[in-house]
Amino acid sequence: MGSFKPKNMIDVIIGALFFIVIYPFYLNIDKFVSGGMATVTSPVDFPKFIIGIVVFLSLLLIATGCLKKSVQLEEDLEKKMNNKAVILYLALLIFYLISLNYAGFLMATPIVMTLSYALFRGNRYITFVPFTIVFTFALNYIAFNFMNIMLPAGLFFE
Repeated sequence: MGSFKPKNMIDVIIGALFFIVIYPFYLNIDKFVSGGMATVTSPVDFPKFIIGIVVFLSLLLIATGCLKKSVQLEEDLEKKMNNKAVILYLALLIFYLISLNYAGFLMATPIVMTLSYALFRGNRYITFVPFTIVFTFALNYIAFNFMNIMLPAGLFFE
């Protein structure tokens, strides 16, 4: 019998690092969250849910790293990686953070989602733009009505 060797070691290492960093937060979330608004659920439930998803995804990354074949990482990254697109995307995220303060969540989110879709060369604007609007309003509705979270309204709309 041979020893077990993961097929894609980078995915296994990254998944393990995520798991090692995030899982202690999951176990000790009660110490990090100290109160909140009066809601049906505990203030700990939502952060615990999100951290639980990250823990699950890190374990899934480890599992897929053990199963899938490794690719020629350096050659593929050089071909696929476009530094200009990464810098533009980071600038777009900074623009989003600034625009949330002025335009608010309902205006800034569909615009930034559409711009990021265009940045990554999306070509189905007829279906994507309405999706961004519906997604934004649905997220705002869920955040306000179910989690009692008021998303930024913006200085222009106060």
